[in-house]
Amino acid sequence: MSTLDYRSMFDELSFEIEEINRLLSKIEKQVKTAPRGTLRVTRKRKGFQYYQKVDVNDTKGKYIPRKNQALAVNLAQKDYNQKLIEVLKQQRKVIDHFLNNYDPGAAQQVYEKLTEMIRVKSEAEAQLTVAK
Repeated sequence: MSTLDYRSMFDELSFEIEEINRLLSKIEKQVKTAPRGTLRVTRKRKGFQYYQKVDVNDTKGKYIPRKNQALAVNLAQKDYNQKLIEVLKQQRKVIDHFLNNYDPGAAQQVYEKLTEMIRVKSEAEAQLTVAK
């Protein structure tokens, strides 16, 4: 890979990290302002019923009436956002790890070391031939 290709890839990945950070900031603010608790959904006949669970020990939750369906939507969005935050943090970690450990010159270094070893071996053989 040429230096230009590496620079382009590095720039794209750095931009991706910036985008992830912007998105994380936005989503984390949304989670902070979201309603307390989690959403529990049950199927009832041909529809669904929604419950807000505020306490960890509460297994059933408080029923959310149809007129307050916005609460259910906000709780569902909060759950999605929390899961998305974890995924984005993992993606950022993977990209950071790659950028910190990738060496674009590694293949060239292997070639140069191999070439040097061959040169040293050839010189040693030449000296042995002269010594005979």
